[in-house]
Amino acid sequence: MTSSQEIPLYSVHLTIPRSGGWHEWRTVSGRYEEQLGAQESPTVIGPHIEREVRGRPDYVRVIISVAVDAPDIAQALTAA
Repeated sequence: MTSSQEIPLYSVHLTIPRSGGWHEWRTVSGRYEEQLGAQESPTVIGPHIEREVRGRPDYVRVIISVAVDAPDIAQALTAA
């Protein structure tokens, strides 16, 4: 958490498991990144794919990073 004058800024990392494998994920990842960018707002800042981790042939873990202006961590997680 970093502080601003009134509302704290939280850095939130979400991990999303995705079945279907690496090749299938590569096919849709660009579109997914565009949709993340479209969700940016005054309170949700800079959503982007931080990392993609291949766990096994049919599974990819996608880690998303976003900054959120919120009065507490629960609201930051909800907004993210």
